[in-house]
Amino acid sequence: MHIPVLLKESLEYLNATRPGRFIDGTAGDGGHTIAILKANSENKVLALDWDAGAAESLKEKLREEKLDSRCAVLAGNYADLEKIASEEFRLVNGVILDLGFSSQQIDDPARGFSFQHRGPLDMRYDMTRALRAWDMVNKYPEQKLKEIIKEYGEERFGSKVASAIVKERSLHSIDDTLRLYEIIKKALPKPLQYKAADSARRVFQGIRIEVNAELENLKEALPQIIKILAPGGRLVVISFHSLEDRIAKWFLREEA
Repeated sequence: MHIPVLLKESLEYLNATRPGRFIDGTAGDGGHTIAILKANSENKVLALDWDAGAAESLKEKLREEKLDSRCAVLAGNYADLEKIASEEFRLVNGVILDLGFSSQQIDDPARGFSFQHRGPLDMRYDMTRALRAWDMVNKYPEQKLKEIIKEYGEERFGSKVASAIVKERSLHSIDDTLRLYEIIKKALPKPLQYKAADSARRVFQGIRIEVNAELENLKEALPQIIKILAPGGRLVVISFHSLEDRIAKWFLREEA
């Protein structure tokens, strides 16, 4: 099983060894959910994941671990937490958000999150959403692409990459991850093309954040979490991106 980063620290900050009710807003492969359930035999968890396939896999895993009686697993977006949370989880002792995608998603070429394998330009967590990476890459105006790649991807050659994408799509639609990677690589200055994977990772990140409205979801979720935390409750946010990090830190500072 995939072991999440900062697992020990997360359990410590959540105070999960004390009996309580918790929400894992980004359950994924279940690393945090299962660890919280095992930290105390009285703990109960509401496990959410926007990816319906991940939610179904987690239900099966919990049954195998004989932990399903203490865990409710739902497919849903943590931005809708107040609507989703049942009466049992209206006041909870802790909430954890582990932002970004899971190893399951990046390892599946069909999801299009990675340029390591050929796959469709998709990148949606929720496969029912209309906007795909393909729509962005092939239809967004050049200026908007530049802004997303530079701001969300924090890629310094974002303008060159956006221009190269627009030029290529005028000839043929850009349909898969490897073709997009090649376009990104060619857009870089020649001395830096040997490090194209670094830029591609940032560009893919920017596209993924836009496709899934990740920053907007976080801004929506944080005030709802404060409302459903019991007195003395804990909120843990794990972020890997400076913009997510800033949103979480500013919010927590204001609330404190």
